[in-house]
Amino acid sequence: MANKVWQVANGFTSSLLRECAKNDLGTKQGSYCAEAADIFKWATLDIFGKVAFNYNFGCTDSLSTTPLAHSLNYTLEDSNTRCKAANLLNPTYQLYCLPTKRNRDYKHHRQNVQDLLKEICQQRAQEINNQNKVPEDHTNQPKKDDLLTVLLKSKLESQGAKRDDTYDELVEMLLTVFFAGYDTSSVLLSMVMWSIATNPSIQQECAMEAQDASSTSSQKEPSLHEDASQWESRLAFCRAVILETLRLHPPVTLNSRVFNKDVKLDGCTIPKRTRVYLPITQIHTDERNFARPTEFLPERWVRKNATTDRWLARDFKTEPSFVENDLAYIPPANPQYVLTFSDGARNCIGHRLALQESTMIFACVVRDLTVNVPKGFVMQKRKKFALAPPVEMPLIFRRREKQS
Repeated sequence: MANKVWQVANGFTSSLLRECAKNDLGTKQGSYCAEAADIFKWATLDIFGKVAFNYNFGCTDSLSTTPLAHSLNYTLEDSNTRCKAANLLNPTYQLYCLPTKRNRDYKHHRQNVQDLLKEICQQRAQEINNQNKVPEDHTNQPKKDDLLTVLLKSKLESQGAKRDDTYDELVEMLLTVFFAGYDTSSVLLSMVMWSIATNPSIQQECAMEAQDASSTSSQKEPSLHEDASQWESRLAFCRAVILETLRLHPPVTLNSRVFNKDVKLDGCTIPKRTRVYLPITQIHTDERNFARPTEFLPERWVRKNATTDRWLARDFKTEPSFVENDLAYIPPANPQYVLTFSDGARNCIGHRLALQESTMIFACVVRDLTVNVPKGFVMQKRKKFALAPPVEMPLIFRRREKQS
């Protein structure tokens, strides 16, 4: 999976470089300006297509919204609109059976998405059946390891002789996974770009790490171009920037759980079926959980190895929480206090992919491009259902000069 994500991330960066080159007029100082929410939705969609069912939506190739991407985005935005507090009791928003333009548009775009996914399911099921008829050592077809193939094999094995070729359940499962990570990943990457645009030294450190991880000349170990599975160790500082952004700017600011039994907490009994809300932003910026909580400090997640000059993940269990007479010391962060993906048995099933795709996209972009916002730009957030995306995030990309 890591190699597929890295491939899309590199292709996305190449497209950004291509757009910069169109405007350089021979100076190599050409820039490309884009709204963060748009371009990172394209990247997220292409990664989902590649990882989930080995399909190329083509958004990052063209840096534009393809017809299918438009239908996917429409269905998601429509759901967000219907879930707004002001619309919850409005029958024209809540009743899909009414003959309104909104409902007709929703059904049209929803059908576009379902038709394509069903077609892909049918083609992949046929491929699996054909492969099952040929001995494994005689087939020349490369094995597919995407999510759809795994789900289809499980479905076909459980059905036995009773075949069901509708694939409706699989389509809904894929759409659920997609919708859960589409907007959130875009919001996260937008805020990551804001964080490094306003912290040039951190951006430079990330660029150096990403360039080293992509190079084969300076290290005996393979680069991420050859083996992307080592992304967590090779991109430790970039990952720390992602984690620190998740802490200060969580895409989802509020979550809730309902107790299925009575719970005793600090001498109080919370009865069964009580809904408890988790104010994620407040938890992440509480000084009892994180030292210097309002500061953007990736170093709370990583430390530099003096021997190898590489960043390593910190361990809050073994490292001290303070050092006497050292006011500059940054205590290691406890990842259990970051509730962006919730926690426990009901945590986000896609958190691993979200961290991986965000880190890789970010690393590839900052490796080859500088990222800035317009002079005088002030970032503001807005409420969007349970999300807190920026009102806008105009980004300016320029080709980065490689460090010797």
